This record gives sequence, structure tokens and C-alpha cells, in this order.
Amino acid sequence: MAELTVASRRVGDVLVSEDLVELLGAEHIDAAVNQLRLNGGNCWACEGGIHHPDDVSLVVRVTAVGGKTGFIHMRCGPPQILDERRNRRAAIAMSKYLLERGTDAQAFAGVRSYPAPHSMLFVSLEAPVSATAENGERTSPWLDLLLGDGLQLLPPDVFDAQPQIVDGWTLRIAGSNVTCQTPRGALSEGLLEMPKPWLAALAAERSCVVVATGIAVDGDRLGPDLEPALNSLAANGLVVGGTIEVEGMLGINAALGMESAKAEARRNAALIGEKIHHRDAASLGASATHLKRSAGR
Repeated sequence: MAELTVASRRVGDVLVSEDLVELLGAEHIDAAVNQLRLNGGNCWACEGGIHHPDDVSLVVRVTAVGGKTGFIHMRCGPPQILDERRNRRAAIAMSKYLLERGTDAQAFAGVRSYPAPHSMLFVSLEAPVSATAENGERTSPWLDLLLGDGLQLLPPDVFDAQPQIVDGWTLRIAGSNVTCQTPRGALSEGLLEMPKPWLAALAAERSCVVVATGIAVDGDRLGPDLEPALNSLAANGLVVGGTIEVEGMLGINAALGMESAKAEARRNAALIGEKIHHRDAASLGASATHLKRSAGR
């Protein structure tokens, strides 16, 4: 077995081997480890969750259409390269994974306030996929597909970018389900939290800016660090985007109506709570007065 190296990252250790370093390069390994620490993941062996204190081994699955990086618990096995390039079934599975990326994508909504309110949809794969190009550089097949489907590389500042309109892309809302449709199929599809300002911007402009990144990005985890993180990725050519049309207004109007109904329910609940508070306070005051009169007698 090749010589092993421990790459320590604040909590837990990541075990790698020389052949993995030679295959991936130190920068790619660092990026994969940071991604794991940022968003967590599951063990490829036991399928259990990987948590911050866990010691893990780096694993690469190589097929005829590229390579995919993952991790297993150190107790589940050593770092290794799973060469499946002669395995046609594995190659087909990898190709299917790229084409049916909608189910493996994570998305969240945002609003750009300048120069005018405009809706944005941020999409990334839950686990990044990379491959080696003919010149030896590491590439993202997912981003290559998106560029082929009409998206363009976005420069910093990502939030100020005004990408061109791309044909064949649509955004559709049905209940709580949001689908970003591409010429190849769904880029992302599933339940999405839809803030009222986002829905209002969609209704006003009938378009949405889609931003896709080559590394998984979680808006809830990053919070105020989201913008500098996206700009850093954009500087490295890992952010693509485009402006797409919104399909139909029925879903948006229904979602806006639901948001208004929820807001009205919250206001009514607050008013009822306030009335109960005043009633209880008045009742206590009356009881105290009664007690004083009784004591006076």
C-alpha cells in the first residue's frame, strides 16, 4: 500500500495516500476536505453520517466518464482509488448521475436589491463531481453541461452580475415545489423556501437569475459570508449563471396568497394573544380590588 498522510483540518483527521495526491493534487484534496467540513456528508461504505470529530479516509471512484471524490469513516477502510473504468455499468451510472442532476442538487432563493429588486436562484450539487481533462486539468462535468446549455461564467461581484437571457430554461412553481427546467431536464426540483420578496420580484419581472456553482454552497450555513464565498468561487471560474423566464403566474400568485394568508394568521394570533393578556390583566386587577374591599370590611 502507498505511503499514508494525515491531513488535519481543525477537528478529525483525513487520511490520504500518495497515489491520491498524485491523482487529484493537493489543492483539489484541500477543497474536498473543506467541502466536507462545511456541509458534512455520508460515508460511502456504511452510508452513515460523517460529523466534524470523525476521522475519515479519502476515496476516489474513477469511471470511464470521470472521477468522483468521497469519504469513508477511517474505521470503514483506508484511503483508496476505486478504478471502475472497465466497468461499463459504473460508467453508465456516472453518466446517469450527471444527466439526472436535478435530484442531487440543492437550491435556495435570494433577492438582489441593486440596481432593482430581482429574484435569484442559487443551485449547486450536494457533492461536487470532477474529472480530468485531456490536458490534465481538473474540470467540472456539471458546469461544462450548464455552459453547453447556455449559461455563462460569472465574474465577481456575483450579486451585481446581469447575465444574458438563456433560451430553453424556465422556472415553474407548483405549490411548495419549485422546478428549474433546462433543455436537458431539471437542474433542480423539489421543495424550496420561497420568501415573499422573492415571489414578488418574480411576479414583477417574470424572470429569475440562476446562479450555479461547482462546489456545494449552503446559504443557511454561510449567512453573511455567502457573497464573499461566491465571489471567491467566481474568481476561480466556478460560478455560472443566466437569466431565465418564469413559466406561468398561477403558481406564483398561489404562493404569494399562501404567504399573505400565513402573515394574516400570524397577525391574528398576535392580536388574540394580546387580547388574552389584557383580559387576564383586567381579571387580576378586579380580583385584587375585590380582595381589598373584603379586607376593609
